[in-house]
Amino acid sequence: LNKPSGIPTQGGTGVDLSVADLLPALQFDKAEPPRFTHRLDKDASGILILGRTKATTTQLMRHFAKPPRAFAGGHRTPRAG
Repeated sequence: LNKPSGIPTQGGTGVDLSVADLLPALQFDKAEPPRFTHRLDKDASGILILGRTKATTTQLMRHFAKPPRAFAGGHRTPRAG
């Protein structure tokens, strides 16, 4: 799920709308709505990975328990000094 900045992943005090509020719309024919495998800060934009079942969510969460990695395109130019 592509989360824009400015919308919190989960609700809280003073939050009118969060991504969690929208998960039931992604339930479709499943018994439960999808679950978060991780979260992003309100001001961060990026991809949220959701699990369709509790078992799948647990497996995916194990991957996010590892130290975070960043991916970038282009070529790195070493700086002198």
